Amino acid sequence: MKKDNSVHIILRRNTYLFGAAIPISIRIDGEKKGYIWSGQEKSIFVNPGEKFIQIKMFKGIFGVDSKTIKSSKLYYGQKLILECGIRNGIGLFLEQNEPIVSSFEDGIFLSYRRADSELITGRIYDKLVSQFGEESVFKDNYSIDLGDNFKREIENTLRSCKVFLPVIGKNWHKRGKKNLFDNPRDFVKLETTIAIENELTILPIFVNSGKMPDQQDLPTEIKDIVYYNGAIVRNDPDFHSDFEVVLDKIKTVLTAK
Repeated sequence: MKKDNSVHIILRRNTYLFGAAIPISIRIDGEKKGYIWSGQEKSIFVNPGEKFIQIKMFKGIFGVDSKTIKSSKLYYGQKLILECGIRNGIGLFLEQNEPIVSSFEDGIFLSYRRADSELITGRIYDKLVSQFGEESVFKDNYSIDLGDNFKREIENTLRSCKVFLPVIGKNWHKRGKKNLFDNPRDFVKLETTIAIENELTILPIFVNSGKMPDQQDLPTEIKDIVYYNGAIVRNDPDFHSDFEVVLDKIKTVLTAK
């Protein structure tokens, strides 16, 4: 499994005289992941999701002892640290003493027009959340509370993001003959402008037969978006394979130093 596409689980075994020469076996979701010895730290990389983590030790005449815990849902880029070993004579223990942490602090901003691509953007959002968690993905009606200043919230959030995903359908810049970017309060223009100004990684996603508009149809502030290479994401049966390419790129960007 690739380290950059996974959840990082770390087990730390204490140093204890009894049983120091006996290895503790590790299983995650029933799959054997090797052994850990006294005083050792073991790194394991797994796919996102809830995990059943089990340790087991054969103790001779004392039989076999095992401990199992179920983790909360883990997302890509997170690190779970567990303490294990022997305590109080011969008792085996497995516990989480440190909070789950992420290996990246920056998030993902999903930009779209509801009338243009609301349904497929909802699927994209769900896919992103399943990999990175809700706190790492911004989408207007999920991420802005009632009473918040919409413009200020977008500006503040974009400046703390690393990846900008404009979802572009057939009606992203025009509705009939009307250029939607002519509206000075257009939020898609605001979002795209800030993303370009702050040099975020911009990954255009073309949906529902959408394509990049001609540069002449775009306002000056966002004309440079035409230079960003994007990905076509189709509906089923191609949605998951198409979007996997986008996910791989996001993972690379978020873990880059």
